[in-house]
Amino acid sequence: MNSTEKLFTAVKLFLEDSPNSKKLYEVLDVWEFEVYNVIFQNVVQEDDVSTFLCMESTGLAMTIRHEIDGLRNIQFLRAFYNMYTEMNSALDQFNQISEIIETSTALTISIYLVLGPEIDFGVSFHQPLSSKQLSGYLNTCPEQDAVERWLYENNNPIATAISFSFMKTWQEMTFYIFDEERDANFKRAFSLFDCLGIPLTKELISKLKLSKADENNCRFSYTDDMVETISLEMRKVEPKHALEIGDCLDTDFNRRKWIDFQRTLEGEKLITFSLTKDGYLMYQTVHF
Repeated sequence: MNSTEKLFTAVKLFLEDSPNSKKLYEVLDVWEFEVYNVIFQNVVQEDDVSTFLCMESTGLAMTIRHEIDGLRNIQFLRAFYNMYTEMNSALDQFNQISEIIETSTALTISIYLVLGPEIDFGVSFHQPLSSKQLSGYLNTCPEQDAVERWLYENNNPIATAISFSFMKTWQEMTFYIFDEERDANFKRAFSLFDCLGIPLTKELISKLKLSKADENNCRFSYTDDMVETISLEMRKVEPKHALEIGDCLDTDFNRRKWIDFQRTLEGEKLITFSLTKDGYLMYQTVHF
């Protein structure tokens, strides 16, 4: 079985007990032919594409993300976009996002598909942003003042990526925190939860700090009127420690499916802990 077959087989396996699995399978098949295959037709070599698969801790949602080097023209996404959005109301949004991506100087972009109770897809560009560039994107954030205060108080972490959804008014910003000692880097990341959400409990902090990495990524997503999620992304989290974090969540933790994902798919798992409007969630991501 090649990597493509492994990827799409794994997604279907982990979504087979979803209430809307038939619909998700249909979308996945269209994605394979209208997006995944076309990506490889548009890159210079196959190594320019890296694919990641992510599972949510409830076991109800999976995300496929294709990271692509040297490609900024995303007009090939229009065919998939036309099938799953209301064209008359959202075409302007596609054009606006396309222009942002295609006029950026980013060397790498990502295209993602979320399959779960809701379906979403969108695009990110990966590029360190200057303070001026970041301020321009923050203009649409309902908590702009709070974010700018957090940046000022935490030595201006570097914004490294911005994501846009094609299916709703939604953006996400990612910050790389790496330039201090490990405890200080975690403290700066935890302070984003204080700033935009609620402070983490001492128990959660102790579990999250079981990550052995010195650096981390933190990010937040927002719509026109609210911050939706605040997240901490960690490497070097042992499987047993990820389970300990999972046991602290206040949402349903599908422990069986989580372990199946850990054991079935080889490779280091990137762990993301998120505060959402529904409570705490966790994600594990593997590189295909």
